[in-house]
Amino acid sequence: MKRRGWVSRFTVLGVLLVALAVLAAACGGGGGTPSSSSSSAPTTSGSSQTASPTPPAETASPSGSTAASGGSSGSSIEVVATDEGGQFKFIPADIEAKPGQPITVKVVNKGPSAHDWAVPDLKVETGQLQTGQEKTLTFQAPSKPGEYNIMCTVPGHAQLGMTGKLIVR
Repeated sequence: MKRRGWVSRFTVLGVLLVALAVLAAACGGGGGTPSSSSSSAPTTSGSSQTASPTPPAETASPSGSTAASGGSSGSSIEVVATDEGGQFKFIPADIEAKPGQPITVKVVNKGPSAHDWAVPDLKVETGQLQTGQEKTLTFQAPSKPGEYNIMCTVPGHAQLGMTGKLIVR
């Protein structure tokens, strides 16, 4: 019986350490303050989208993500954050942009839980949005081509699937 007590203690300790590691990984965030505005943007129901200038113009890329068009004139996109039916996701998940292109992202929380939208490498983040809230961010795509992680930084949400990519090419 004494041995069983030690096994239980180690099991509880192991579970607590794993939970702590998940919380620490999910607690990313950025200290930047991208500009905010209240402009509106087009909506799509695909898994990825390209930010586009007004009037909206979308271009599907061979990779399945939506590409931004309009060059240096900037682009605008609406991203829906949801966990409806237990499926944590951004719609679209991936966004394409050209290097140095201005991007305006309107994030709308249509899920029953609080969410945010962040690109940690660029220090771009909406802050937490409650159900029905929205926030518009304007930032510049990096001048260096590559893939930049997008995630919900609410603890556990990225691990449940609330991730995407900003693809700069």
